[in-house]
Amino acid sequence: MGWFKIRGTAAGFVFDLENRLGEIIAVSQTYKTVKNALHGAGSVQKTAPKAHFEDRTVPDYKKDLNPRFELEKNDFETYQLSLRAKNGQVILLCQDIPTKEAALSLLEAIRKTSQTAKIIQI
Repeated sequence: MGWFKIRGTAAGFVFDLENRLGEIIAVSQTYKTVKNALHGAGSVQKTAPKAHFEDRTVPDYKKDLNPRFELEKNDFETYQLSLRAKNGQVILLCQDIPTKEAALSLLEAIRKTSQTAKIIQI
């Protein structure tokens, strides 16, 4: 089990997805209201377990439909994993993942954790 922890920032509200050890494994986009952040966390719960996977690190990768996870290599030679909602908006992000293997492991952790994570506001 894990948690979606909604918190306020100077720019609005975000949520962190934490695993059962309390480690942050992904963060959301910034939302204007708590209500929208709650909706976003609920959307991750519903879409992450079944979302398609698009590996943009391979040549001629297959473009997939939303919702989907996207894996990319950034300019710093680390990996970035994001989850796009059905409407195409990025709703969850993980950056600076050192290896592709770590990114794929993290993707599975997000799928598993998000299914049973409780949504709380801190």
